Amino acid sequence: DAVHWLDRGLVGGQLVDGRLALHGDLAHWPFHDRSGRMIARGEIDNLTLNYDPEWPRAEKVHAIATFINDGMQVDVDSGESMGVKVNQASATIADFGPLILYLDAKAEGSGANLLGFLRATPIGKRYQDQLKDISVGGRGKVGFALHLPIKQIETLTLDGTAQLSDAKLDHNAYNLHFLNADGPLRFNQKGFAADQLDVSFRDRKAKLSIAIGNYVSDPKNVFEATLQGQFPAATV
Repeated sequence: DAVHWLDRGLVGGQLVDGRLALHGDLAHWPFHDRSGRMIARGEIDNLTLNYDPEWPRAEKVHAIATFINDGMQVDVDSGESMGVKVNQASATIADFGPLILYLDAKAEGSGANLLGFLRATPIGKRYQDQLKDISVGGRGKVGFALHLPIKQIETLTLDGTAQLSDAKLDHNAYNLHFLNADGPLRFNQKGFAADQLDVSFRDRKAKLSIAIGNYVSDPKNVFEATLQGQFPAATV
């Protein structure tokens, strides 16, 4: 299973430098009895990482991959995914037996690219009807942690945040336009939410909250939004 995942996941790229150190009797590999040690280390450039077929690939990745006995650690210092720039990431498989991938990443990009990335994920596909009329301008920073059992991909867990800065949010179907949006969004494998975003609406400052999926207050709803502010009666 581990070799199959590596063959599928490590797509393309060049090995810039590679080294292998081995001490011990190979009959005892992977040295669970601590009788030996194997370390393989490689610098990889222009790598495409297909960690999960349901998620957008990471491309143009520069990384250091280290294999110790039957575990793996990949440290990324640059890359991109659907126009979103990856500043830092780490992918860890502590043991190729249970084969669980822990992926931590920090990235940034335009609001349009971040929304495009979201739409390409299982989250976005699940709520495509709620997202189809939404557009996002400005820029944002994203950080997330993904826990992915390779043998049971459907049980993955995700925890992340996105920080909007001076963004523009539009819901075109309802002709709603929010300017200067600042604040955090939360997301997991089942939905996402924005809590009390600072926005400008009809030339007035306001607070905007959005909930989709498991973040809604009423499980009968798939989408909820609230706007709080003081407006002239004519605007209301």
